[in-house]
Amino acid sequence: MVRAAGAHVIVDRHAHDLADKVVAATDGAGVDRIVEVALGANISLDERVIALGGTIAAYASDADAEPRLPFWPLLFKNVVLRLVGSDDLPAGAEAAAVADISACVAAGGLRPVVARRFPLEQIAEAHEVVERGGATGHVLLDLDAGATG
Repeated sequence: MVRAAGAHVIVDRHAHDLADKVVAATDGAGVDRIVEVALGANISLDERVIALGGTIAAYASDADAEPRLPFWPLLFKNVVLRLVGSDDLPAGAEAAAVADISACVAAGGLRPVVARRFPLEQIAEAHEVVERGGATGHVLLDLDAGATG
């Protein structure tokens, strides 16, 4: 599924040697960008796989609301840690993101997989599907009345 969505390299996130596999996949260079959904849980992994001069953009840290940073290793790699409050983005930034993502989808560089669709009235059920890991792909809410999944 992830290869069909456009992934060039696939690594099992549960692998005991995940950092080694990620670094090996980049020929030892590390990754340039990390979009982090769990900074507290993943900062040690991020520090190991981020490239020199890389950027970690974090928008959540649910496992640890006040994570300890491996300051010196990140400093010596000249890492940029960007904290992104997605609810507070300027309108221009949101419009640019929508345009860029739409262009990427149109060009075939991003092929999102829709697992389930729910009408807005079933938002609680949609959340439950996501929370229990019951969907392989994206779970969408339809804002149009009468849409079903």
